[in-house]
Amino acid sequence: MVELEGRKGKVMYKTKYIESYLASEDPLVPVLTLFLENGEELELYNVPLEIAKFVADGIYQNNSWKNSERATIFDLLWSHEDIVNLLKEDIEYILIDEFDEKTMLYSAKVVFKNGGVVLERRFVPSHAIFLALITGKDIFVSSEIINNKRGSSQD
Repeated sequence: MVELEGRKGKVMYKTKYIESYLASEDPLVPVLTLFLENGEELELYNVPLEIAKFVADGIYQNNSWKNSERATIFDLLWSHEDIVNLLKEDIEYILIDEFDEKTMLYSAKVVFKNGGVVLERRFVPSHAIFLALITGKDIFVSSEIINNKRGSSQD
């Protein structure tokens, strides 16, 4: 459990590790599972297949080029050392902190810090997670997300 700078009174759980799998092959439903420090899990469905493969292959851990198919923007980003280094300098952490009941979608913040300037930008969670993985930054999930998930799974 962590209290992040500027988030006084808000409880955040750090992601220990991430796995990916296919919930279905027809239709194709890639899933990321975040395993949190408090023992909870958060599953994100319908993530881009490229990100699910990236996590499954452990590409970010061994930095090997495994994509023999056509290149994607994700391939370009993680394999371009200058881009990764710039992102490492500016990204502080990723926070998954919103769930829209109407659209059934999660939302994440990527917190950038350059000098004394802090900028928070909303991202699709899988894209924010990808940025965290290539830069080695922490991924947090707010307690509100976990509490809402618990409440909906008990109905």
